[in-house]
Amino acid sequence: MDLQYEERFGVKVDTRIPAALKAWLCDEFEAWKTGNVEVSRRSLLTRYEHFIYGSGVPPTPDPFKPLALQHEGADLGAVIEARRRVYPPGKEDIGICKARHYITEDFERVTGLDRMKHFVIAQYPEIDENGRIRIPKIVAAMHYHEGIRIDFNEDVISKLQLPTSREVNWRGTNVREVFDFTGGYRIELVQKKEDS
Repeated sequence: MDLQYEERFGVKVDTRIPAALKAWLCDEFEAWKTGNVEVSRRSLLTRYEHFIYGSGVPPTPDPFKPLALQHEGADLGAVIEARRRVYPPGKEDIGICKARHYITEDFERVTGLDRMKHFVIAQYPEIDENGRIRIPKIVAAMHYHEGIRIDFNEDVISKLQLPTSREVNWRGTNVREVFDFTGGYRIELVQKKEDS
């Protein structure tokens, strides 16, 4: 079945999502657009990075822009400069994805490492001239208890990626957030097997 979407603040929203949830999403998006977020370490991260860290940031119109750029009137140049200073491109971070459940499903097959005994190390990407930031790249793993670092070669790196979607319950409705840098951020209704 081909999904039908409607645009809400630039986000593709599944037309099957209940009206009450769509209204809530619009309220959240409007709050980001009209609000004013102070530039800080936390606001220089994208909504996607907050998702990977496990922090509870509500949906934003563009999950690939820092929180500080979500509102109209944000100073793009200042945020880009601050982001590059605080999270330099290529800087490695274990905090991005230390939680085991964010390790990619193909981690064990591609690396030969036990996903319950290792976490991945990722690099912060460059922020582009529009203030957008791609999904961080996995470059290595580390053993949880022994602290031994395992660097990956380019072939392995090319096969690993942090999650590009997740299922979540918002306001009593199960939805899937799809984080697609080029195709657009999408929110889709998740139906139970017997409903489909």
